[in-house]
Amino acid sequence: MPMRKPLFAALLALLLGGCMMGPDYFRPAVESPPAWRLTEQNAKDLANTVWWEQFGDPVLNDLMVTALRENRT
Repeated sequence: MPMRKPLFAALLALLLGGCMMGPDYFRPAVESPPAWRLTEQNAKDLANTVWWEQFGDPVLNDLMVTALRENRT
């Protein structure tokens, strides 16, 4: 039992010490772009590409066409 208290205190000190940021922390400056890289229509066109056709697999093509046709969401 006497060994548990120092071990618990050491673990507690490590946990609390890991959360400290210090007095000299400052938020770094981040340059953000003025607008999105793509327009909405370009993003929709990019997201709706038929990526599976690059594999040249007719079974995969049929599966994807069926999945897109039967998808109700």
